[in-house]
Amino acid sequence: MLRVREYLISDVVVIGAGIAGCRAAVEACEYGASVILVNQASGRANVQGTNNGLYYSASISSQYPDDNWKQHAKDTFEYGEGTGDISLISLLCKEALRNAWELERYGIAWARNGVDFELSMLEGHSYPRGLRPDPDLEISIPQQLDKQVNKHVGIKRLDNCFVTTILMEEKEAVGIIGLDQDSGDLLVLTSGSIVLACGGMSGLFSFESSRGSIIGEAYKLGAELISPETGYVYICEDGALNTIESPGGLRINQNCQTNIKGLYAAGEAAGGIHGANVLPGNSLPEAVVFGGTAGKQSALERRPIPRIKEEGVKEEVIRLRKITKRLEKKIDGQELLSGIPARFNSLMVNSCNPENSYDLLKQNVNQLNAFKEEWNQNISIGQEKATVQDLVTYIQLEGLLSLASVVLNAAVLRQESRSHNQRIDSPEKELDCRKNITASYEGGQDTLSLLQVENDFAF
Repeated sequence: MLRVREYLISDVVVIGAGIAGCRAAVEACEYGASVILVNQASGRANVQGTNNGLYYSASISSQYPDDNWKQHAKDTFEYGEGTGDISLISLLCKEALRNAWELERYGIAWARNGVDFELSMLEGHSYPRGLRPDPDLEISIPQQLDKQVNKHVGIKRLDNCFVTTILMEEKEAVGIIGLDQDSGDLLVLTSGSIVLACGGMSGLFSFESSRGSIIGEAYKLGAELISPETGYVYICEDGALNTIESPGGLRINQNCQTNIKGLYAAGEAAGGIHGANVLPGNSLPEAVVFGGTAGKQSALERRPIPRIKEEGVKEEVIRLRKITKRLEKKIDGQELLSGIPARFNSLMVNSCNPENSYDLLKQNVNQLNAFKEEWNQNISIGQEKATVQDLVTYIQLEGLLSLASVVLNAAVLRQESRSHNQRIDSPEKELDCRKNITASYEGGQDTLSLLQVENDFAF
């Protein structure tokens, strides 16, 4: 285990094989790039599922002449409580219909009434815009996108490959190291561009989702976050856990580029698009539109294939071997690694209240800090040999703990009630001075800032 088995080179590496990731891989390939698609999931679980309840919002002027992308954008901006990025909202609403046609090219038939689309009226929309796949369609959208990936000879798939780190050279992303979860071997991937399309931050509250750790890794390497506090969950009155769609994530521009050169983000990994809330039906076009944009731009803007210094690879191998030895070490009063994810998730869920205050949120931060101080001091696997999955679990926890701190501290900083961040000590929204929270990791600490929201969207 943990020997470097292979070095691979491509123009673009896409991490994540869901809707945004597959769309990015296909688009990059069609723009002439060689692509490696890294699927971190075990097997092909993330391409399964049905189309039940799946809506795709797009303005259809041919059926509703008074509707257009600008009205869709206005609805999106207002539903997000005026804190969404206007340029990103515009891109989403302008490109939604064209990308719906693109999905039809991929084999997705939309439900129709004769020649017209069957459109549903969804919450928050001024006009019916909710397209849905034909209910008689036997294959889901993720499965159909997966088939498109397999049709492109320029895309190489790596399934069940967990990304342990993003390799950096002079503050630029130049590749990744992947852990083959079947063999325990390491793969070094060098790339001109890297697209993160690996889901949002739900792993903070449900470890089984396996989402969020790579976002935490990118954040610690210098990638900025936006609206991290919207990654929170809330508890309904019946006590049930409800994970909200997280509008927060890595901060991107209209080309899906993060502030790290060579690193792009799309889908739930990207933030700042919607504002405080996601307009119903916008999640699917977001994944398709921004996945396609990230794929196109990562191909067009890709640098010449960089050269990875062997020292960086050796450092990562040494780090992984040290973690493995630490987990195998016998410790008095040890705590088994297998129980840590549930305890971490419980801590995060218990920190969520329908109504919060500065004092309560600071208590949550203190509890998390205490957990972070102790979590890796006496952890063991309780047996002599660590498995590949033990190592993956530990690395996931590292990334999620980085995210947890910034999510809770951002919730403290947002001293107003907005969306699911309700504050009993600050019930009013700052409607005349809307701001988003950005976060960066500098000198081993979270640096949080308030970013003024543009309010000059001409509808």
